[in-house]
Amino acid sequence: VVPDIWVEEPAVAHPTNLDLRAEAGDGTPVGWFNGVGFVGTVSPNFVIRRAAGLQDTWLDAPAFELFHPDPFPGEFGVLMQCCRADHLAGKRIELRARIAAIGVEEWAGLWFRVDGISTPNLLFETMHGSPIRGDQEERTYTHILRVPPEAFWLNFGVVLDGRGSLVLSGVGLRVVG
Repeated sequence: VVPDIWVEEPAVAHPTNLDLRAEAGDGTPVGWFNGVGFVGTVSPNFVIRRAAGLQDTWLDAPAFELFHPDPFPGEFGVLMQCCRADHLAGKRIELRARIAAIGVEEWAGLWFRVDGISTPNLLFETMHGSPIRGDQEERTYTHILRVPPEAFWLNFGVVLDGRGSLVLSGVGLRVVG
């Protein structure tokens, strides 16, 4: 039995605005946020803004940039979404995103974390073992994962550790088996 849990902002009930077309009043994409309160030691000092002059090459939709002008060593930021995952429990899903990198000195990547109702980190991947570094033209990064049966929350997005800039455009999430 799935408990009736109210979904409070910034979390969303289901994956939302994956094409990033809807923009909130603060300049971030609707349904997306900086991870504060959802990711342990994430910095609130990273900037999320519409990437000037950049569009997703697939969808002709906006792209958003994550950066920090002067991070301290080990400081990291995220642009993420947190949504209910109980409808995905036990299924195999594909998470993909178009990402470009500009001057990433430490590391960056596409990440996800699956949490249970009371058990965090049932499944976690950050691309730390095969990171995005330096300057990278826009390309698609993909994770395929089997969502644990006890899943209740899916957290996903991009992470940037240190200096540089990540540009996120079209995100996809689909059941593949």
